[in-house]
Amino acid sequence: MLAPRDPRAGGTWFGLSARGFLAGLVNRRGDPVPEEAQSRGQLLLSALREESAAGALSRAAAEARRGVFGGCRVFAGDGRMLAWVDLPVSGHPSPVHLLAPGAYLLRHTRQPEPIPPAYAPGAQPGLEAY
Repeated sequence: MLAPRDPRAGGTWFGLSARGFLAGLVNRRGDPVPEEAQSRGQLLLSALREESAAGALSRAAAEARRGVFGGCRVFAGDGRMLAWVDLPVSGHPSPVHLLAPGAYLLRHTRQPEPIPPAYAPGAQPGLEAY
């Protein structure tokens, strides 16, 4: 797998597995973080060891149920699917949400939303203004 390493906690927020899928996560703003929380980046490293994007989402959900991470939203994609799941600090993960092909804006506070064609990469400058 290829993933940048957090020098403080040793995790990552985005990675590409040798099996050909990518996975990433963003924090869920406003979710409490357990006092003895482990790095969510470690959760993602665990997910990247799976065989597929679907397996990565399932692994992340299982790991999050232990309640030792702060809340986050995990994304994973391969040649068969692109999807995300919300992982709250406690309770059950959200259902897996499949995304149609396209470019998406990933946010901490709202669900992913398609980038309008005028702002899609390569269309014209200004994506950062969206």
